Amino acid sequence: MVKFNKRGNALGGGVLLVLIIIAGIGAFMIFGDSDKIKSIGSGSGSSSLGGSCPDDGDTSLKIQVFNKLNATGTEGYDVTGYLYKKTSSGLESVASISDTTSPTATVVDCGFDYVFKPVATDGISGDNSRIKSVRSGPGSIGSDGSLEFSAGSSNVNIDVYMDQQATLNCKAYSNTDKASVYDDGDASATDYETDGVTWMSSSDNTTVYSESNGVDLVFSCRSTGTDTNFNDHGVVLLLELPTATWDTPAVWIDGNKVTDMKDNLNSDEAKAWSGYEYAFEFDKDILDGGEGVDIRVAYELAPGVSTASANPEFDIAVRGAYLSNNGPDVKIAGVKDDASQTVVRTIYDMELDIA
Repeated sequence: MVKFNKRGNALGGGVLLVLIIIAGIGAFMIFGDSDKIKSIGSGSGSSSLGGSCPDDGDTSLKIQVFNKLNATGTEGYDVTGYLYKKTSSGLESVASISDTTSPTATVVDCGFDYVFKPVATDGISGDNSRIKSVRSGPGSIGSDGSLEFSAGSSNVNIDVYMDQQATLNCKAYSNTDKASVYDDGDASATDYETDGVTWMSSSDNTTVYSESNGVDLVFSCRSTGTDTNFNDHGVVLLLELPTATWDTPAVWIDGNKVTDMKDNLNSDEAKAWSGYEYAFEFDKDILDGGEGVDIRVAYELAPGVSTASANPEFDIAVRGAYLSNNGPDVKIAGVKDDASQTVVRTIYDMELDIA
């Protein structure tokens, strides 16, 4: 807009030039060098959690993992996980991280939001893939057990709590006989047994179980290691009970009845577990000591059937997170999406000897 003096004449060109120069200096003082303008999501600048990025645009990231089940709260252990940067087009794979005890820093771009997704590792001292809570530092836990945070300063240090994983052992009790059930390899009926159990009768470890009055068993199961949890992202009880021989089973978890969900398995699980007639899912911590779980399974012979010729099976699978075979993303399931549907965690196998 051209300004006029009191006489109505336009101001001279020299005055306008001075005004333009003054405006330019003011703008520079406010905004500075355009190369140093920083904003969240552009790869530099202040994150959504506050702070400011350094001039080099780098953040040194350290993530430490502590066992939530250890009463001291100071037992750290290494887990493997994958770090992703949130962008306008989705998650961008950044790095794999496997050092989570006094770790060296992982350098990431400052000014972005990130997601860290742990993956499961099988074994007696394996790794669960669900983060339970943030111990210290910025961040929050996603619905899938991942860690979400923003990198908005030179250093970001985050400590999280997770449960350390272990395998399972169980013992069995017959409600029909009102007595404990023997494993074929153990002279005691009250011991917890490791994977690959063949249950016999409540008489001894050589007499087969009589199915004539139906089957009503309670499996008391617990994690094998101190301060460990067998569960990760959910447990699936798989039953091999051919419908031509056996009637529909009933299942209770710690006294709560659950329903068959085999039709809700994902496509890979459905392929891998096609030999089972039923699948029952529950999400409960299965800890060591007396803090395990009681799984009751009851069923009878099908109408018109007087005897069975094949042993029924009761297998326990765990869902965990794994790196997908179809792209750089982490998925959660009982089996992987590779060609052979590899199990994420070793399945705990049991069968009842009736034949």
